[in-house]
Amino acid sequence: MKKRLNLLAFACILALFALTSCDENQQVIGILRAPSELDFLEITAYADEIVLAGGTSLSPAFSNSVFDYTVYVAKDANRFSIYAGTEEEATVSAVCINDGETGLEFDFIGDADKTIHLTVQIKHMERADYRLTVVRGEPNAVARNIQIWVEPRIGAFFIGSGVIPKIKVTADLPPQGGTLSYQWYVNDQNTSRGGSLLSGATGDTYTMQRGETLSARTVYYYVEITNTIGGRAAVTESVPCKVTFLNKNELYPKSIAMVSIPAGNVSSSAWGTGKYNTYQLLGDFSTPGFLMGQCPVTWELWKIVWDHAEAVNYGFARKGNQGGSRYTNLYPRSIGNQLHPVTLLGWREAVVWCNAYSEMDGLEPVYRDTNGEPLRDSRDAVDELIDYDAVETAGYNGYRLPTIQEWYYAAKGANPGGAHWDYRWPGTDIDDLNELGKYLWAFSPEAYAQTGEVGRMIPVVLPNGSELYDMMGMVRHWIDWPSEQQQFEEVYNLGNDFYSYDKDDLSRVESNAAHEAYAFDTAFVGFRLARNRD
Repeated sequence: MKKRLNLLAFACILALFALTSCDENQQVIGILRAPSELDFLEITAYADEIVLAGGTSLSPAFSNSVFDYTVYVAKDANRFSIYAGTEEEATVSAVCINDGETGLEFDFIGDADKTIHLTVQIKHMERADYRLTVVRGEPNAVARNIQIWVEPRIGAFFIGSGVIPKIKVTADLPPQGGTLSYQWYVNDQNTSRGGSLLSGATGDTYTMQRGETLSARTVYYYVEITNTIGGRAAVTESVPCKVTFLNKNELYPKSIAMVSIPAGNVSSSAWGTGKYNTYQLLGDFSTPGFLMGQCPVTWELWKIVWDHAEAVNYGFARKGNQGGSRYTNLYPRSIGNQLHPVTLLGWREAVVWCNAYSEMDGLEPVYRDTNGEPLRDSRDAVDELIDYDAVETAGYNGYRLPTIQEWYYAAKGANPGGAHWDYRWPGTDIDDLNELGKYLWAFSPEAYAQTGEVGRMIPVVLPNGSELYDMMGMVRHWIDWPSEQQQFEEVYNLGNDFYSYDKDDLSRVESNAAHEAYAFDTAFVGFRLARNRD
């Protein structure tokens, strides 16, 4: 029977991709975000045949998300050239709207502004249009090297979480020096044009007002930076900084529910005697109580956090998958609906994702390096970078993985000596397959060697009335084991087999699971969340 359970633990890989479409008739005055965006855009000014070093500047600074620029050209220039392109095979063309002149080099005689329509066409992709308004100015006087970002460094937040983001900007003075001043704007479009001025927002940091964080929406902040030299001002704008607010309550309750695990104490001898000496590894355990995900992390929750984290400041080696089947490792594809558990991920993805979810939800990220910085890239050797002492002692309130002791304590009913503590399976001591299938998905007649929707089986019921679903038989669960991580190389720990868990399993399965693209059995691996009580 145990073999069958091991074979029927489930998981999957990513198979959903969002497709977007653009209006092919988009006019240049609009903003088109197509796959054919520029990778570089440079304007060079000339006085006859002499290149004027620093003779032009772009406002705002170049970004592949900006399609409308002002080009300042030195007053002694009489022509300028455009150098633009992409890393792909592309055709770049330009036309001056004022006089119909075409090409990539234009005369600039007199003080009249020029409006250039720049078109970029990558093979087999849609066209992208840019507008360059070329004016006489003081190109060398504007601020340089402008960087803008949001803190916390996630870019999307759940409303009602109490997060008040700050938008920060840095900029360098030009060689001529000067004094920088700032004015912030907010926009409902991804452009540094036409935004609403934020009264009193004149520093290098803008702290959002609480009222700006209470509705689900996406807004863009940018800052106008003025450099003043000898009473003359040169102005440029940053690129827009995107901030998204989401309504967490629009997710299914199964995706977000956390339940209270009561306080308790377990002596090493009270764990019981399972197969493979599992409980000999647990030792004495004491907990003031903690919070635990009622269900394994669903694809719905994983995907919304992953998308917003990866798009801004996080990096992931793997994307995860909606549910799983015995074919998932070989043929990644979505299984079932978005309430299937996320699968096909490594330990590193799980802990970095926990940090991202914490930042989105206004909580303190748990997994940090020795400098106290949250770890945000699962492509790094996260297990080697984590300050485990801080994880255990700092008491951060963010999302994390349960420890092996917490997992067993909850799965066995969180009541040593209680009616359920010595049951063979979480929630039941029945061996009859027809009855067991009501408790464990792996024994359900619906299973067919693939995952199901979480939360459909009979739960483990704790003394305080909390209910935990799918503690076993749906997918295996990544867990934390900090003391072992400091002593052994097998640091990627998995807790789901109720009575068949030991270090031999770890060395066979876990040593590869965080590293390989699709490691052994990762189609059957998910995870469950835990949190310290506030």
